[in-house]
Amino acid sequence: MNERNVFENQSDALREVLKWLDNCPCDAIISSMAGSIVHIKVDSHTKRSKNGNSSTTAEGCNKAEAKS
Repeated sequence: MNERNVFENQSDALREVLKWLDNCPCDAIISSMAGSIVHIKVDSHTKRSKNGNSSTTAEGCNKAEAKS
């Protein structure tokens, strides 16, 4: 596999991660990246609404995922 193919594979994988972050019902951010390793922080107690605002609930993100 040549260098361009490696880059394309990594960028495709990163796009998938970003898509997952956009659709995650919890607050989630990329905290760091190193090579092909992406560290993501997910706040399981904070549900993100469709308009991007966050709210902390007793059920948290687990309840939101169960409804999805």
